Amino acid sequence: GRGMIISRDAQGRPLRMIGTHTDISRSKATEQALLANQMRLSSMIETAMDAIITVDSAFNIIVFNPAAEDMFGYRAEDMLGYPLDRLIPITKAPNHQFLMQQFAAEGGSPRRMRGRPGRQVMGFRSDGSTFPIEVSVSYSDNYGQPIYTAMVRDITERRAAEDEMKRFAIQLEQRVIERTRQLEEAREQAESANRAKSAFLANMSHEIRTPLNGILGFTHLLQKSELSPRQLDYLGTIEKSADNLLGIINEILDFSKIEAGKLVL
Repeated sequence: GRGMIISRDAQGRPLRMIGTHTDISRSKATEQALLANQMRLSSMIETAMDAIITVDSAFNIIVFNPAAEDMFGYRAEDMLGYPLDRLIPITKAPNHQFLMQQFAAEGGSPRRMRGRPGRQVMGFRSDGSTFPIEVSVSYSDNYGQPIYTAMVRDITERRAAEDEMKRFAIQLEQRVIERTRQLEEAREQAESANRAKSAFLANMSHEIRTPLNGILGFTHLLQKSELSPRQLDYLGTIEKSADNLLGIINEILDFSKIEAGKLVL
């Protein structure tokens, strides 16, 4: 207890005690619960698959978990207290500082921070190489001071897969265009051949019917002349055969007109 007054006898033995005391069992339990939560949080950060980087209000790194060490090639002890710009390509740093300042200006509204979609940017490794990363930032308040925690994921493989899909889509589109062109050429060739065939049939049908009409005409004239019965029988056979041939030719002529688009009903 605090402010306790103890009265003692001549031998120094306590006789009475005056003062106040406070039961701190509840605060001790709360302290232990907070400590347990901190230990669980620390364990989650240490074992997380994604890189977890936390910065203070000045954007200096205060948490750099093992996944971040593996991803960026820096040891945590070499990063703690240093600005976040060490993980950003030098050409991107000025713009990043502006974005972080703008982000910090919104710090008074934590709801606007939560649930933000991941932003795809470039990361900077200790060996000087760059690689694509996806960063999701969350905001928290630490005794009135803003703290920003970034969940960082290496998307090199995902970006490569997306690029491969884009290349495949472009190749597929080119194949479709080429195949369409080939089909169009084949269609034009088929139509040209069909038009040539139709024109040939129409012309040949007319050319064949013209001399056949001459045969039929002169056959009729001969039948009116003085002929023997045998000759008349021969002419009848010629006329019948010519009529049959003319019927076939007329059918061919009509079919060719349909294909040539010249048939009038």
